[in-house]
Amino acid sequence: MNPLPLLRAELRRAPRTAAALVLLVSLAVALAVGVVAFERALRRGSTDAAAPFDLLVGAAGSPTQMVLTSVYLQPAQLPPLDGTSWSKLTRRPDVAGASPLIISDTWRGYPVVGTTSTMVTRLTRSTAGVPAFKAADEAIVGADVPLDVGAAFQSAHGTEGPDHTTLPYHVIKRLPPLGTPYDRAIIVPVESVWMLHGFGNGHSDAAALGAPWDETPPPVSALVISPRQTADAFRIRADARKDGMVAAFPAEELTRLYSLLGQARDAARDVSLGAALLVALAALVAAAVHLNAAASRLALLRALGAPRSYVLLAAWSLGAGLLSTGAILGLPLGLLLVLGARAAAASAWGLHLPFEIGTAELGVAFGAAVAGALLAFLPAISAYRRAP
Repeated sequence: MNPLPLLRAELRRAPRTAAALVLLVSLAVALAVGVVAFERALRRGSTDAAAPFDLLVGAAGSPTQMVLTSVYLQPAQLPPLDGTSWSKLTRRPDVAGASPLIISDTWRGYPVVGTTSTMVTRLTRSTAGVPAFKAADEAIVGADVPLDVGAAFQSAHGTEGPDHTTLPYHVIKRLPPLGTPYDRAIIVPVESVWMLHGFGNGHSDAAALGAPWDETPPPVSALVISPRQTADAFRIRADARKDGMVAAFPAEELTRLYSLLGQARDAARDVSLGAALLVALAALVAAAVHLNAAASRLALLRALGAPRSYVLLAAWSLGAGLLSTGAILGLPLGLLLVLGARAAAASAWGLHLPFEIGTAELGVAFGAAVAGALLAFLPAISAYRRAP
């Protein structure tokens, strides 16, 4: 016998209750799916953003903060790395390239980063279409900065207005979208930042830009080093630490952050799954109450010749249908939550989070649907055992 007509009739008796139960289950499952998917997307996006930074060296302080400020442009005042220390590192034979970073000024909330044309090339991961700085007042803007090529602007120190010693920059290039926080950055020659803060330009020639610098150039926020070989990177890091500096591989610092992030993800996932279980139990209680109210109708069907297996199938289909439908709807709802979180991450951090549906998200939704189908046997067996 087909149980669908009976199911339709029972659902029509309490459509709002059924819809509320499905919505609650779907929300609980969506939260679990969203947590898993967003955490994986955040890992991939942050790792891609750190790829151009092989090794970071800074003054004594927190290596994690150095990575967050240098790579992800999170506002923080890094202790200055003196010129003698970082200049010595750039002249090592095992250093293929080095670019100083100064992150202290802003323009309308967009960070102004003083560095070199070499660093711009590393950020874009391409030499095509990346012009070299020819003058100290030139600027290259990220894709999200609202400045057109040829526009003039003045930087500000910290969150204050334009400083009276600043020079007007003009934009010479807009970078393509990189999917990193540097989409929101304004990149200028490091010499211009030195001059604005009264340090000179780090060269004996007042018009010179880029390496080589004087033996004792002005201080910087951090130094990005590209080693010639992998073994050289570990040697440079060890020597820098012996000299009292902080040296870190961004990927290594991210691993520590991922560990904390993974713990938070597991806790949030467990909480959301626990909430889904509580909602499922509430749905089963509601189904049991509904079946108890429908006892006379089920008894009449038994009297008309319906077997016990039909009652079992009808009762199970009612509970399993509600719970499984909520679990399945939780998957697209969770993906919508992730899309919203991606937009928020791009707006707040400038991170592009690559997103795709993985086996983990499918496993959460499928597991919730299977669990709901199994739990639905509890009220169904009770209805099955009841005498007509």
